[in-house]
Amino acid sequence: MNRKRFRVIAIAFAILFSEIVLIQPSNAIYNGTSAIGSEHVVKILLGRSACSGGLVTPQIVATAAHCVVSNGVTTSISNIKVYPPGVNTSETSVTAGVLKIIHPFGFRNATSFTDPNDIAFLVLDRTFDGSNNLTLANYEMTRNIVNSGTAINIFGYGATISGGSGTNVPYTFSAKPTSPMRLSGFQGYERTYISYQNDYQGSTCPGDSGGPAVAKYLGVLYLVSINSGGLGPCANDPYRGTWGSSATIPGEYASLYDEATKFVATLKPSEVRDVQISTSAMEATISWSAPEKGFTNITGYRVTSSDGVEICKTTNTSCDVFLKVGFNSFYVYSLAGSVTSQGVQISYETENAVTPDVTALDTYETSVLVTWDPDIDYGNAIPDSVNIYIEDSTSGEILCQSEVTNAECRFDYQTKGYNLEIVLESNIGREEPISIGRFSGITANSLVRRTKTNA
Repeated sequence: MNRKRFRVIAIAFAILFSEIVLIQPSNAIYNGTSAIGSEHVVKILLGRSACSGGLVTPQIVATAAHCVVSNGVTTSISNIKVYPPGVNTSETSVTAGVLKIIHPFGFRNATSFTDPNDIAFLVLDRTFDGSNNLTLANYEMTRNIVNSGTAINIFGYGATISGGSGTNVPYTFSAKPTSPMRLSGFQGYERTYISYQNDYQGSTCPGDSGGPAVAKYLGVLYLVSINSGGLGPCANDPYRGTWGSSATIPGEYASLYDEATKFVATLKPSEVRDVQISTSAMEATISWSAPEKGFTNITGYRVTSSDGVEICKTTNTSCDVFLKVGFNSFYVYSLAGSVTSQGVQISYETENAVTPDVTALDTYETSVLVTWDPDIDYGNAIPDSVNIYIEDSTSGEILCQSEVTNAECRFDYQTKGYNLEIVLESNIGREEPISIGRFSGITANSLVRRTKTNA
């Protein structure tokens, strides 16, 4: 990215704080202190160039427009990577991509001098959580902050010395606001920039373009300005003009920021993972894992039936549901504010209890006793609803009925033939009959056959 200068009336004032990585690697602010761990400053890679930026929200970065626009053409978002805030970039491979670039209409960056409206907002393809949102200061707020003597700290990943190379860590120094400089071509834009002093005690440098100036005023963290350009001790020719810098006031571009926040609001959140269902009778718990890091912050979850009836709205990763007999289908959605993901479907079909195994068919003088193993798989059946029927398949007659836990059922017989069947029925429904033997008079052809005195 070409070095750039401000055209200044009555004073020589130059160099934008951007740089070509192959010529001057991105280093740090002149005579600053380490800002490792800062939640406010990020490094932006733009192909062969680098700039700094201010993390306004976990997904929106403010930077200088000249970092992302050249000759009226906006940089392709595929060429931009943004590091997490406050990191040593040589120690991490984590970066975010960019989904959208928003800058003032008509911004060109077509000469070696900077243009007014030197600000852009980048919407990231992921969030950097753990940072406090910054409030954009407008012109009046910057005056209040400056006049109150509140400390303003400037951040950046720029160079440390003239023509030198350095580390990939952010630095910061205490800003010294000055009376606004009269910049050529900025007539009518006096509300949009603030001026600072550059000196050996602290200065912005090549690579600091887009870096934030931050102040805490009356308990609120403000983004006071975005680094644009200037001249100071780390310039290639530091003595060709008056030292100083100028920065864009972000709150004067609230409409651009609003556009960025509205775009974020339209992004679908990532889907939940590992959706499972566990059941107990006709009750179930649907559980899931939180989504992988995505475009938006997840604010909660929603579970609906297949016909769209909401069952749960929760910040937890589970939801209790009631099953209906037969096929059940549910959808689990992740939420980002009022925006809902596409949803993940999970289906479950209820299962009846398993018909027990008959263990004996005992004949007495005038009755038959059928016994079975009561230890069965209940499936989704409610245990108290499970009943066993002994029936004659020939006549359809129910010979006896008993709860499955009783483990037996007795019926009186007549001198005739029976085709015995065992049938299970529950709240889920009736199972298919299972043949247990043919019985005729006092002779039984069955699993077990014994003749006893009536008991």
